[in-house]
Amino acid sequence: MKLTVLTRFHSPKCDFRKHKHGNMYDLSARKMITIKPPMVYKYVDLDAGGDIVIIGKTQNFSAKVPLGISTQLPKWYGAKVPPRSSLFKHFGCILANSVGEIEASYSGEWFAHLIKLAPGELNVINPGDRIVQMQIYLLPEAPWYIKLRHIFVSGFNFKEVDIIHPTRDGHGSTGIN
Repeated sequence: MKLTVLTRFHSPKCDFRKHKHGNMYDLSARKMITIKPPMVYKYVDLDAGGDIVIIGKTQNFSAKVPLGISTQLPKWYGAKVPPRSSLFKHFGCILANSVGEIEASYSGEWFAHLIKLAPGELNVINPGDRIVQMQIYLLPEAPWYIKLRHIFVSGFNFKEVDIIHPTRDGHGSTGIN
């Protein structure tokens, strides 16, 4: 049995269904994003005999990258969004929150917040560049009868829809309290 996930693709380049590896799907950037590298100033500490590296201020060394998908996950399911293993190698970036979490109650467009760590050239992420992965999982607090049903789930069917109405804001909208 496959569970249905309503999915809206904001761009054809973001159709992750052709990029499945095991139980993970690669997610792509929807639009071109430029991330400036941090400025690095090097100071020599003569007393200690070594170098001290201080990262100077640079604006826009991070970016909120739209992933071009919106979903309506089944109740009692969530999605983990970790970085692809080659994210730093290819783009010099890391995912700001290490692993993103998408709750079933969120149906807006998914984003990945990247931070550029490697100094050097400007970093350009182009539409279709695969930067993160997605894994849908059953929440631990699901009731016993949902856990029993999950034993028979063999995967997910992504039903493409034109519109998914956002239920709430996401990506840091809950505040700091």
